[in-house]
Amino acid sequence: MPGTRTRSGMDSYRKIFEEYLEKQISFLQWSRYKTEFLETGLALNAKNLKLFANFKKHCPRHALNKFVLSTMTQFQQKCRSKTEWLGKEVFETIRKLNPQIEEWQMYRAFYRVGLGFKSSRRYSKEQVFYVIFYALLYGDNKRDERKSDGRL
Repeated sequence: MPGTRTRSGMDSYRKIFEEYLEKQISFLQWSRYKTEFLETGLALNAKNLKLFANFKKHCPRHALNKFVLSTMTQFQQKCRSKTEWLGKEVFETIRKLNPQIEEWQMYRAFYRVGLGFKSSRRYSKEQVFYVIFYALLYGDNKRDERKSDGRL
């Protein structure tokens, strides 16, 4: 795909994004999504647009940011070979990745994935990936600061 950011180039990216999102969006929505996408630092291509559209399908009210992306990349590289995790290990890993996260936010991440939490329960690699992803989203303190900046 060409790396141009002309109006016609962006319109083609919008069409690709809408295909992956499986619905049409207004120009205003596209402008917001485009800004958020570009702020993540991801390269503007079909693969990354698919990733971003999938994220927006599952978490429409959350913003994807560089912290979450870089932390997930580091986590995937470090824990590539591990296939099963105990619940206790998942909690410890989340704490290492984001020490400021509250305990309720970690439980919420398990709930969001459709899992209950037990420290002795075994979780698959894929389940752990999603739990950690949601924990990083919910534990993003910058997001909470933006919400409570004193404005109503």
